[in-house]
Amino acid sequence: MKSHPEAINILLVDSEGPVGTVTCRQYLANRDGWNTDEIEEDCIHLMVEMMESWLIADPDTLVKYYGQDFNKNAIPNTNNVETISKSDVENALKDATRNTKKGKYQKIKHGTEILEMLNASKVRSRAPYCDRLFNHIEKLIN
Repeated sequence: MKSHPEAINILLVDSEGPVGTVTCRQYLANRDGWNTDEIEEDCIHLMVEMMESWLIADPDTLVKYYGQDFNKNAIPNTNNVETISKSDVENALKDATRNTKKGKYQKIKHGTEILEMLNASKVRSRAPYCDRLFNHIEKLIN
């Protein structure tokens, strides 16, 4: 923000835990001691609890990526994937990808490729913090 004040600056952080009812600013202050006073509240965004929550919001893309041996039944079918604990998301991906030709899910090896393939509408419909981020970006564009 200081070196490029004319740029659009957005802070996007894995929450690493449940957020509850506090604002993104309050969460980062409470959990990590971050001082984000110089950042506008609507520019602070969280991936709740982790990026992989957004991946499991679109199980059809996971099937396309991993192929026929992907166990779609291992992925939780909940309306809000951001309420699923980090350990449950990790275990679901591990179980779902166990027998695939690409092997068990690995963030560095698979995460970026899957993110590029996701259906944003599906993810937004099941991940409110993702929808909040997209709404903010759309507002900035318009």
